[in-house]
Amino acid sequence: MQDVALNFEAAYLTQVAGSAEQLAAFDPNSIVPVIGFAPPFLPNNVCEGVFRTAVGDAAAEVRIAWIKERSQDPLRQLLGGISVGAVPNAPPLKFDDLSDHHGKLPFALVTILFFTRVANWLKQASDPEIYETTKVTGELPKEHDKIIAIRALNTILKSGDYPASGEQQFQYGDVTLFTEAYFNKGTSQPFLTRGVALAAQGALRTLVLRRSFWRQSRRRA
Repeated sequence: MQDVALNFEAAYLTQVAGSAEQLAAFDPNSIVPVIGFAPPFLPNNVCEGVFRTAVGDAAAEVRIAWIKERSQDPLRQLLGGISVGAVPNAPPLKFDDLSDHHGKLPFALVTILFFTRVANWLKQASDPEIYETTKVTGELPKEHDKIIAIRALNTILKSGDYPASGEQQFQYGDVTLFTEAYFNKGTSQPFLTRGVALAAQGALRTLVLRRSFWRQSRRRA
């Protein structure tokens, strides 16, 4: 992916491979969406396993697993080439900067499989009212797919089925990079993938300030 220059609050950075029109045309109940992300777990709160839950009428399967090799990281596989030129005359931000686990290994990957389409971004992408509202308010629209995925994870984390030593709950801003893959039921290859970075208000500003602080700390050392 080529470098992309963005304002601090300009937009989410989205990469889609496949036909959104095809996704919209399918019966929602014939689609299996899989959403992946790497929330900032506390070390003692990671319990690998597969857990079942539901968010409203949407049944979900939540899988939590340690990723120990870069080749096993599906977030990197989809968005590893991302590059954002945030500040003039400064190196662009890469995947290791933009990902919530900062490219470090091992990390806990959460993969949430739903049994019906949850692709609210289809409506957002085609609604000019959302774009006009964003220009006026300066506030980015919330990613419904990310919200429902975090809700599914939080439901598991506070349930008696999750054998963690301490309860942890995540908020919208804790996850700034996630991926989605859409499958027809009974198939093993996705017909559409979508990756989203900077998926929270102020995410880019936070990254730039963090890098600036890190550089100043190195100069003083």
